[in-house]
Amino acid sequence: MSRSATSAAREPGRGRPGGCGKGFVSWSGYSLLSLDHAVKKPQPREGTINTEWLLGMIIDEASIADAETIATIHVAARQRAMPWLPALHTTDQVRLYFETMVLPVEKVLVAREGLQNVGFISVNQGWLNHLYITPDHWGVGLGAKLLDAARADADYLQLWVFQRNTSARRFYSRRGFCEREVTDGQENEEKEPDIRMDWVRRN
Repeated sequence: MSRSATSAAREPGRGRPGGCGKGFVSWSGYSLLSLDHAVKKPQPREGTINTEWLLGMIIDEASIADAETIATIHVAARQRAMPWLPALHTTDQVRLYFETMVLPVEKVLVAREGLQNVGFISVNQGWLNHLYITPDHWGVGLGAKLLDAARADADYLQLWVFQRNTSARRFYSRRGFCEREVTDGQENEEKEPDIRMDWVRRN
């Protein structure tokens, strides 16, 4: 379900630190990221964070018990942000995937509002595999807060994003990620053209 595991074997190498630059996108032959770019909740100016609302949020390590709500967020965010994607899996199948394949091995952080999970991010071996926010919490800076938490102890991250997911591409570009590789999507589950992006910590 996640492309990064198969892509790691053919990683073409990290980009230059300190900026994207021209000429660094390569063309060849699932990081399905739904970002907090939309409406709902109080709407700060794009690129800013609604700090007053975020004070009530807790970023915590996820457990197996979070699999069901993570799957619900995953499915709802995909459907809202990328309605053009085929629905290849049921919510129960997605729950089983996170319960058995993601949560036991990846670093997964959840954003909690009280007792409710409203977003999550997962990283593993330098790959940012998932970043999803429940649709009624888009537009308040929660995606940026989760990304910052995941990057706190990382020097390098890369991810796959669909070419048509322009909001995600814009979100990551504004936070230091560079587009490095463009593909026709034949290696992802949805057969949807995608882009590999990466980020390098600047000292």
